[in-house]
Amino acid sequence: MINLNTVPGHPRLSLVTQGQRVFAADWDRPNGVREIGGYYLDGKITKVQPPADYPVGGSWNAWTSYGDWVGGDHYYRASGGAFGSIGFAMNPITGEKITIQSGYGNRFLGGTQKGTLIFGVSADSSFSDLSGVGLLVRKGGQWRGIGGDLTLFDFNEKERFLYGDRDQLFLMNIDGSRVPFGGNPFGSLGFEIQSGHLMDNDNVIIRKSDLDGGEYLISEGTAGFVPLNSRVSGLPSGGRFEYMTVDRATQSIYGLYRVGNGPFQSFRLDPVPEPGTLAALGLGFAAMLRRRRKG
Repeated sequence: MINLNTVPGHPRLSLVTQGQRVFAADWDRPNGVREIGGYYLDGKITKVQPPADYPVGGSWNAWTSYGDWVGGDHYYRASGGAFGSIGFAMNPITGEKITIQSGYGNRFLGGTQKGTLIFGVSADSSFSDLSGVGLLVRKGGQWRGIGGDLTLFDFNEKERFLYGDRDQLFLMNIDGSRVPFGGNPFGSLGFEIQSGHLMDNDNVIIRKSDLDGGEYLISEGTAGFVPLNSRVSGLPSGGRFEYMTVDRATQSIYGLYRVGNGPFQSFRLDPVPEPGTLAALGLGFAAMLRRRRKG
């Protein structure tokens, strides 16, 4: 995500930079309300209008982009009072548009560089419930449904999915087969998860829920997790990671580190040639994420 404050007519413009040429965009209206549902292409911002057959009075939500695709969901209230959302994605280069409406909640979640598109389908219209999200995946022009009982936390370019619930976690393949974390067939971890990131090398970084301390952990195979701090040398002692996000395009990890009530220090963890390692560079301190030596 990058923020631009100097684009005429689009104050506080934000761009989702997971696209290759097309970037999801949102900005402030003159009344200060956030405008969602646009894209940036070749130096121009375009507002996407809902298709004519969409319910009147709805609004775009959860706008994102990847490759040449942009989309999210169109959140609306039906005439009977029930809420729902329509999954929507479009390719401004080719003009193709896709609408998904299955159940109450539908959303475009992103795609891969191979051209695979991923939509979420939920019994909850606003996707606020962590459980019950199935996936509709278009790969090679063919659609398939996988999952359906848990939550998609993330996916990678190998077209694998980090899939789970509050205290369960699986690595799910595009055919629906699952490899459980936690050393048991149920993927039970013994604590609740707040967020999860899946790297292209299948390394997984998760954050415990605040009730379980909010600590960031990194996977050690699928048997379990260890504290992320234990794999990083050169950090100020006694601190903790407070925030973290993964750039899908570069595989860099951006975040904040803090000791006690001191100032936040920003960092970037970059992949390095040695398999399974990351290096923290340039944004506040230098550190090296150590790979645990086996044997």
